[in-house]
Amino acid sequence: MAHEMKTALFTKFKIFQDESGVALITGLLLMVVLSILSVTAYLTTSNELKITRNYQATKTAFYSTEGAIAEVKARLKGLATSDNYAGDPDATPDPQWASYILTSNLIADGWQPSTDDANYNANYENYIPTPGSPPTPTSTTVIENSIQTKLSFWVKIRHKRECDAVLAGHVSGISDHYDDYNSSAPTITNCQNSSISDNGDIIYYGYKTDTSTAQTEFTTASANPSKGRPVEIVRGYGYYQGSKKIIETEVKRSMRASPKILPPVDSALYGDVVGGNGTVEVHGEDSCGVGSDLPAVGYTTSSTWDPYPPGLGNITLTPAGNEIAQTGDKDIQTMIDGLKGDADLIVTSDQTNYVIGSSSDYEIAYINADALSPDQEIDFNNLTGYGLLLIDGNARFQGSLDWWGIILISGDVDFGGGGGGKNIYGAVLVGSYANMGGTVEIYYDTCEIKNALSGGSITSLRWRDRGLD
Repeated sequence: MAHEMKTALFTKFKIFQDESGVALITGLLLMVVLSILSVTAYLTTSNELKITRNYQATKTAFYSTEGAIAEVKARLKGLATSDNYAGDPDATPDPQWASYILTSNLIADGWQPSTDDANYNANYENYIPTPGSPPTPTSTTVIENSIQTKLSFWVKIRHKRECDAVLAGHVSGISDHYDDYNSSAPTITNCQNSSISDNGDIIYYGYKTDTSTAQTEFTTASANPSKGRPVEIVRGYGYYQGSKKIIETEVKRSMRASPKILPPVDSALYGDVVGGNGTVEVHGEDSCGVGSDLPAVGYTTSSTWDPYPPGLGNITLTPAGNEIAQTGDKDIQTMIDGLKGDADLIVTSDQTNYVIGSSSDYEIAYINADALSPDQEIDFNNLTGYGLLLIDGNARFQGSLDWWGIILISGDVDFGGGGGGKNIYGAVLVGSYANMGGTVEIYYDTCEIKNALSGGSITSLRWRDRGLD
């Protein structure tokens, strides 16, 4: 019995001394551990890859949305006749205007504004402008109208209105988001009712009064303020591999001139002294038919004006009964100094058969005539142009002159003779003497003045990440 127990204990002990058995068990345990680690690593890597892919997709969708907003900023510049313009085509901003831009990928999915835009409002025009030269800004046919082909997005543009500010926290006198000049802000209850057609007046950005020195947001009793442009709300939706990103921004057009630099134009022709012996017509009636009529000629308080001075040729000034007025001394030099930094073009020599800008691209041209040799005068022989013509010093126009916009000259100007007539649609402001020789016709035109001042950059006032709402 004792022998058998000893044999059993020896056998059991021998088993534990058998290294091959221990190695087998250890190997199995290691395989289990490695399997667990492998599965864990796989799951971790898989999740990280999914997170990375989702992040990359979301980031790409974000870039698509940013691309959409960048396109909108580019297509809000210029005029309604400019290539691919996507802004409000009305001369007087329309509170109900809204516009969409979208790419071909959305068309393939059957995109429709009434079903795919959660903020769709049938009270708005909801245009889908057809690109082209010129564009068709009032089309509502759903087509691809983006100038980008590689991205997937759609974007909506509309004028900012009082309800937008009210819903963002505007309370008059407490939390002012804008200056209210019409005293008729809608209530928050009305603004929360998405079915209403009246969301308040358009909010503009610019100079709210003739004496303002800073640009702000404001409403106005005027439907078409000369020194402000509507703030645009741009909401872009970008897509990529199932991810969506929504960004909303409020953009403004910078005004090229402020009242501090460029006082309101209060006559078709202004000069310290105006005279000459040409055949002259100066019309203070607004050729555009939008603004109020002005005196044909304005002059400083330090000068005298004789309606028919000796030596003046065949002159016609209208409107009758308000042809001439003292409009105060204007510092033309300060105006030019404040505007020349935005110049698109700098002219450094006399020019013949010269063209500045176009009917769809109004430019600022600057000339420092004081630096020109030998006579410190810029001479144009046959000039056609659109925009702002800024001249430091003296100028002479010979041959034909056709200009749409504003001409500012700090010194003397001689309209001379020799060749075709001089036709200006907008306004002329001269710091010293305006010699009206030859055949000269000046037509006050608020539309051309607005066009000349409507360039400049498109920048964001506010930027919001709307996530996936």
